[in-house]
Amino acid sequence: MGRRMKDQLRFSACYWHSFNWPRCDPFWTPTLVRRWMSGAIEKADVAFEMFRLLDVPFFAFRDVDLAPEGDDLDASVANLGAVVDFFEEKMAALGICPLWGTAYPFSHPCYMAGAANNPDPRPRPLLLCLRTGKGRA
Repeated sequence: MGRRMKDQLRFSACYWHSFNWPRCDPFWTPTLVRRWMSGAIEKADVAFEMFRLLDVPFFAFRDVDLAPEGDDLDASVANLGAVVDFFEEKMAALGICPLWGTAYPFSHPCYMAGAANNPDPRPRPLLLCLRTGKGRA
């Protein structure tokens, strides 16, 4: 119908499955640990190298996959801000874009009763998007 398949189906690499998940056994012991998995910048550098080699146009991510959470909201935002700058450089250099990003509201205790109705009101960085050049979202 005049459109290429890649224009109709937008495939992306899943950052957490490919670069963040240590493939735990049933007892939650990591079974696949790579030397680059311990640092956010190292992990991102390996990810973008793979994206480049495979000519991957998009990636999908969750907030806590990009950078480790800090002890409080300010520390978490600072951790994420440092890696976001690196992501922006790599995305611009390689022409790779995020297809989507989301929060990870599964294992943190503050979500035990749901995000909106939980009795724990402490803020948590749910999703801080990558900059578009107009400031941080």
